[in-house]
Amino acid sequence: MSHITKVKTKLRDAHVLKKALCEKGYRVDDKVVYREHKVDVLARKDGINLGFKRSQDTGEYHAIVDSDDIFIPLQKALRGIFQAYARYKVLSMAKEKGYYLASERVVAGGRIEIVLRSLA
Repeated sequence: MSHITKVKTKLRDAHVLKKALCEKGYRVDDKVVYREHKVDVLARKDGINLGFKRSQDTGEYHAIVDSDDIFIPLQKALRGIFQAYARYKVLSMAKEKGYYLASERVVAGGRIEIVLRSLA
């Protein structure tokens, strides 16, 4: 029997979320019904379906998943998406403030180290 799980996130930027999902190999659809829930973003990859619905109260997205649609632990699936989101958000904000990416590398534990430089 399937079970719907909702996970609160701190993700707020739809554009950055979609870029992160695409980087992780998901196909992205906007404004669809997923398992009787209207979601703002639906991500699909290899039988994994993840819905994201924006909270009217906080503006943050909730991840929505049906246990029948995911065969790996949900937190593992979300971890990579959250990391890609954070990377894109940092780069987007840096560009707005006049910085550029000088270098980037993956360090111990799979963390991403980003070095920014000022354009000025």
